[in-house]
Amino acid sequence: MIWLHRDIVETVASGASLFATYRSTYSDEVDGHDVGRFQTEQTELWLRRAVTARKSSPAQTIKWLDIHYRDLLSDPDATLRRIYAAADLDAPDTAAMIAEHHSAQPRHGKGQHRYVAAGFGIDPQALRERMRFYTDTVSPAAG
Repeated sequence: MIWLHRDIVETVASGASLFATYRSTYSDEVDGHDVGRFQTEQTELWLRRAVTARKSSPAQTIKWLDIHYRDLLSDPDATLRRIYAAADLDAPDTAAMIAEHHSAQPRHGKGQHRYVAAGFGIDPQALRERMRFYTDTVSPAAG
């Protein structure tokens, strides 16, 4: 089981931005702070459920691989090789796969997703404190 970890403030703010876009298709008025509250609550709910599930007896029979999102972005080749190794599989030519993907789908080729946590009423320090149940117990140390 691969668990991808991303900075919690980036995660919630990005989700809020995406959700605000969805809301804007059905409404001419989207309250960013309301979206931020909703996304924070939903993220907390999902992460609490995920943490509980991971600590359950059945989950103890699963091989877990924690991957940092920033590692996937900075060194996708090494990250993919780590995933293949964890699954006890021979890795294909991951560098060639990545090069082919980047050629066909360049990063930010359709624009860059831009958002600011404050636009959704998200206080980074308060959010980090609220999500410590996840970041301090499940999310692997920075590195």
